[in-house]
This record gives sequence, structure tokens and C-alpha cells, in this order.
Amino acid sequence: MKLMFTVGAILFALISAGLWFWSAKLRPVYPTGYLSGPPQDIVDTVNLQSKLNAWAAAATGLSVLCQSALAFLDSINHAS
Repeated sequence: MKLMFTVGAILFALISAGLWFWSAKLRPVYPTGYLSGPPQDIVDTVNLQSKLNAWAAAATGLSVLCQSALAFLDSINHAS
């Protein structure tokens, strides 16, 4: 039963990280209330936020992979 919850937690965390990464890689939507387009500082800020979100999602995915490896190794040690 414990293994089932561990596998479920790992799967949901990987799905979450994947969706987070995907959403961060989508093209940002800029405010349209400007005749000449949004100010450059807004564009730069939105682009930076998108990149930081993508890196955070990737780090979360790597963290989940490390946790799953530890859970797998722990289950092997307890089985033997």
C-alpha cells in the first residue's frame, strides 16, 4: 500500500512539473492597451518570469526523479 502511494506521489509530481514547464514555455501575453506595443521593461520582465518558471519546473522535475530513485533504493533495501 505504501508503495502505491509513493508511486502515485511521484507520478503526480512529474505531471505537475511537466505541466508547469509547458505553461512556462508558452508565448507570453503582453498588455494590449498601448498603441506602440507594451513598454520594453514589461516585455523584459514577462520574458524573465517565463524563463525562471521554466527553470523552476525543470528543477522540480529533477527533484522528483531523485526522490523516486531514493524511494526505489529504499524499497530494494527493505525487500532484501
